[in-house]
Amino acid sequence: MDTILSELINNKMDKEWVCLSRFSKEYGNGARNFIRIARSNVGNLDMIVGPCIHCKNVERHHYDVVYEHLVIKGMDPFYTTWVLHGNPSSKTGCLQK
Repeated sequence: MDTILSELINNKMDKEWVCLSRFSKEYGNGARNFIRIARSNVGNLDMIVGPCIHCKNVERHHYDVVYEHLVIKGMDPFYTTWVLHGNPSSKTGCLQK
């Protein structure tokens, strides 16, 4: 089964990508998957809370802008339990490494 389809079915997100270089293909794919799953988890809204280091889950943007912010600015390293994006089950581990 396709990984993205499997994640969407299970509403799970892979969080390892946030620890990678923002210039890597894997980071870009992870950010895209994050947006796709987050939109699915919050009702496919076009405007979602931005978890980047600048927006810090305060500012809402179109999901394309949120993706750009994640790639250009990076995920807020202190947002480790993604409760605002529908996936509170586990934390990212970058700060512990």
